[in-house]
Amino acid sequence: MSWTPTARLHWSLNADTEKGPGTGIAGVPRAITASNGVEFQAWDFNDVDVSAARETLNKLYFWVSVDDTVTFPQCVGARGWMPGRVFPQPDMLSDCR
Repeated sequence: MSWTPTARLHWSLNADTEKGPGTGIAGVPRAITASNGVEFQAWDFNDVDVSAARETLNKLYFWVSVDDTVTFPQCVGARGWMPGRVFPQPDMLSDCR
């Protein structure tokens, strides 16, 4: 693949903002070929300290940005002690119902 930008993983603990804004951890790119032959780029993020998520009341939130590329990052994952998955409910204006 010819396009291999730097993708960065960012995180915050509970309702805090990112501790080092804009830095994140750079991912390691790798090419993946799906079973139907389609190739795409993926990034691995290693050595992320998730020990704070062991505390029952803590939750870590993760999102990804890409250097030199306009991105609209959203939370791509949350890690914490939970008995099951909780999916956020989107806000919906009363006019849209």
